[in-house]
Amino acid sequence: MGSVAYKLALVSAGLADITFTLTPKNEWDVAAGAALVLGGGGFVKTLENAAFTGNNRNPLLSGLLAGGPFLEEELLSCWRAHRRATPPPASRRRSIRSETSGARYAVWSTFRGR
Repeated sequence: MGSVAYKLALVSAGLADITFTLTPKNEWDVAAGAALVLGGGGFVKTLENAAFTGNNRNPLLSGLLAGGPFLEEELLSCWRAHRRATPPPASRRRSIRSETSGARYAVWSTFRGR
């Protein structure tokens, strides 16, 4: 699945522990999924560790980290360690707008048996 909104819905339903995207997204692409996660008590942050807000002058988000309420600090510490160890490629340093195609996603899930 390639939809960030779908992955955010999985987190909100408790079918996935976390999800993240390291590529830019427009806020309208993630707003509904972010509302579900936040409504369920989870967290949604940008890659700069800012809380997700909508209706910004610039609707482009650098990326997104989201998860359940008990995983926030663990995910953020992993992200900080990764960010320190891995400098962004030159293309990302110039402009994040040029990176909107070819998105990469990852979801770590704990699916419950039915």
